[in-house]
Amino acid sequence: MRHLTSAALATLLLAAPAALAQDSLRFGTPSGSGPYTVPILLADDAGTPLGVDRPAGSRIQAFAVTVRFTPASAVTSASLARAGLLAGSTPVFETTAEGDGTITWVGSFDEAGGALPFSQPPGAGDPILALSVTLASGATVSASLDGATTTLSNQAGTASETVAGGTLALGPPVGLPTGPEDAAAVPTLGEGALLALAAAIAAAGLRLVRRA
Repeated sequence: MRHLTSAALATLLLAAPAALAQDSLRFGTPSGSGPYTVPILLADDAGTPLGVDRPAGSRIQAFAVTVRFTPASAVTSASLARAGLLAGSTPVFETTAEGDGTITWVGSFDEAGGALPFSQPPGAGDPILALSVTLASGATVSASLDGATTTLSNQAGTASETVAGGTLALGPPVGLPTGPEDAAAVPTLGEGALLALAAAIAAAGLRLVRRA
């Protein structure tokens, strides 16, 4: 078995391609109790193909964001609307489409009228959209950002960031409705235990009557 010298190993490490920087989209903290509102945040990281650190024509100015619901039957209605950083910006194009268990928002903004001012370093990210979801009675759902169709691009659409391209990362799904993660489980009693408890309560009541 051949062993690599330290110099050869260093050469291989230097020649290995560096990991691509990634911008990211994720869900924020849900609010409400029906309909539920979930913010969608964008973190514009430095060194990616698009962003505020890039020259004109290479800014994040267009979006295609798809949310997928599992199971689809749990959702009675859903909407995606501009929020946060995009709320006060007027798009040159905007549309929303509903599919089988999905909802997609597509929007484009004029860079000449002012590049979208994403924060950098991004921190937790800037809110760009608000997802509103109404569930069927007693239903629960998992909402996820769809990696196959969600895309960030420049206004012209000549440069983009995608999951497949390794330049876009998506956060984990969010479950609705939400509840306290540390809520204690409520203990349950079997039929035999319930009968024993009832007998004990009855016996205690009988003793109290006799003492009266």
